[in-house]
Amino acid sequence: MATLSVDIAQSYMETLRSYGLEFNIRQTNNLTNRIINRLENRGHTPEQVADWLMSRVAVKQQLRKLVKQGELAEFDLDGNGRLNRSELLNAMSALSETAVEEAPVEDPTTPKPPADPSITTLTLTEIPTQRTATLKWNNVDADLAIDFMQDVLKLDLNRLGWMEDGQLTVNIDNIAISDSDSNSDINIGMVDGEEFLFSVNTPVALYTNIIFDLKQNDDVIQTGIVLTPTENNGGSFENGITSDADNHIIAGRPELLHGAYIDGGGGYNTLEVDMKGFFAQPFQLLNIQEIHVQNLPNVYSFDQTIFSDTEGDYFANFPIPTNLDGDDSILDLSRATSLERLVINEARFPGSANALGDLYLVGIKADAVARLEGNFTEDVNLFYGRGLGNAINLEFANVTMSDSEGGG
Repeated sequence: MATLSVDIAQSYMETLRSYGLEFNIRQTNNLTNRIINRLENRGHTPEQVADWLMSRVAVKQQLRKLVKQGELAEFDLDGNGRLNRSELLNAMSALSETAVEEAPVEDPTTPKPPADPSITTLTLTEIPTQRTATLKWNNVDADLAIDFMQDVLKLDLNRLGWMEDGQLTVNIDNIAISDSDSNSDINIGMVDGEEFLFSVNTPVALYTNIIFDLKQNDDVIQTGIVLTPTENNGGSFENGITSDADNHIIAGRPELLHGAYIDGGGGYNTLEVDMKGFFAQPFQLLNIQEIHVQNLPNVYSFDQTIFSDTEGDYFANFPIPTNLDGDDSILDLSRATSLERLVINEARFPGSANALGDLYLVGIKADAVARLEGNFTEDVNLFYGRGLGNAINLEFANVTMSDSEGGG
């Protein structure tokens, strides 16, 4: 992570605070990381990133709130205590210019350090989610309802006949918002039962978290990790993407790979999997040359995994297998089409009540070398996929076999 990008991100946030805007720790970390990601991974200029930051709903809502409270009078050009659309755009532009002016800039006389040839590590931590939020307009301030529909949903209320002289003329019962990729479908239900459906080209369901006084019911859909040379959808601890360096991707439990789309990019790339779970079938494992698999006890109970919650709060948009439980672990490597080397070992947790089960690795690329290392107390089952000829390549390094009761 470049020091300049961090300094710019922190400076931008300080600019917002200097105007009276407030953010909690979660919001600050989220915005800071997204600023850095745009500067480092998306090739955006500081000016473009500043414009993006000022267009966030959290910023616009606070600007409106501050003006309504009698602050930031320099942006309330007509003095009516409200920011109309023109005044809001002017305020956003002014904040953007101030942020860029106050941010540090790169010294052109300072030589840039050489590219770091070391391995890039990316640690998978969570399965990203897609949120569907239903908003209930019960006793909601009318000004807030108008602002929300005009500025977030981009609806022309006058053209729709829902507003006259700045006042709502219809009785809205609820609004349901469903995000899909970069779009949102909005269903507005009236008290009389009539419904209206709109689509906008920006996701707005997540914005509802910072809209005050709205009662919200959420459904969360898991989308599967995407990690490629051009995209990271938030499933890793680090903000980066894969590159032409040698990438080292770590999955601390197999379900992080279920439904995942991973492209290691250039270089010699390694995927490391701790098999502390039941099953994983990635959508793609492109440009992954080496995979390390360690068979471990399934220490997480079944109801703590995504596989148990198909009727609960989380709904995956990829297939969820059934009848998974117990001690055995299965990893489908059918999509690892660049695999050259597969390294397998086994370990236990001292004093753990969880038994160690058998390991099943399926769809192995036939010409890949499979290397077993150390002691094994449970069965290792290797099932090969395409290209199987007259022989397979096996290596054994200090391999011993003992039953589970004998330890190892």
